[in-house]
Amino acid sequence: MNFWSRKFLPLSVLLLSMSAGQAFAGVVLSPNAVINNSLGEFNAGLGVNNLLDQSGLSAPYVSGVTDFTAYTGAGPTHAGNADPGGIPFASPSGVTSGIIDFDLGAVFNLSHFILWGDDTLGSGDGTPRNFSLAGALVSDFSSSTSLGGFTSAATTGAPIPGQVFSFAPTMARFVRFQISNVHGSPPNVNIGEVAFGDTTVATTVPEPGTLTVLGLGLAGLGVIRRRKRA
Repeated sequence: MNFWSRKFLPLSVLLLSMSAGQAFAGVVLSPNAVINNSLGEFNAGLGVNNLLDQSGLSAPYVSGVTDFTAYTGAGPTHAGNADPGGIPFASPSGVTSGIIDFDLGAVFNLSHFILWGDDTLGSGDGTPRNFSLAGALVSDFSSSTSLGGFTSAATTGAPIPGQVFSFAPTMARFVRFQISNVHGSPPNVNIGEVAFGDTTVATTVPEPGTLTVLGLGLAGLGVIRRRKRA
C-alpha cells in the first residue's frame, strides 16, 4: 500500500462508519387478545375486551404504527364510567386481585405499559394500585421474565389520563398483568384501557452530505494514484 492509500483509506473508513448508526424508535401496541382472566367479569358488558377496543380514548392509535413518544406526549385520556364510550372492564364484586394475560400476536421488544384507570362513576376508585408485569415467549408463562413491580396514581375524575410505566426492553409475545390491589373502596377492579410500547432498533440511512464527502474523498484518492503512476 503506498503513502496516499495509507493516508486516505482510514479517512474513508471513518467517514463511512460515521454515516451509519443506530436510531431508537417506539410504537404503540394493542394486545390482540386476552388469553387468561382469573378475575372474571362483572357482566358481559364490562368484559375484558373493553381493555382493547380503544372505544373510550380521546385519540385513537394504529397498533404497530403510531409513534409512542408523540402519542403519549399528547396526553390521550379515557372517558369516565358515566360518559359516552367510557365503559371499562370490571371484575365481579369482591374481586380486587388477580391475573390478566395478554397475547400481542407476535414477538416485540417491549419497554412500556400504558394504563388508563377508571373513575367508578366519579368516585375515583377501582384502578389497580400495585401490580406487576411479566413477559414471555410462551402462553403458559412456564418461562418468563419479570418486567417489574409498579404502583399507579389514583384516578381523581374524568377524563382519565393514561399512566406510562417503563421497564428494561424485553422480547415477549405474551404479557402477564398481575393485580395485587386497587385504589379506594370499591370491591372490584375497574380499568378503562391498556396498551404497550415497543422499542425497535433501526440502522440509519447514511446522510446525503456524508455520502458526498465520502465520494469526493475516494475520487481524490483515485486522481492522486493516477498522477503518481504518470
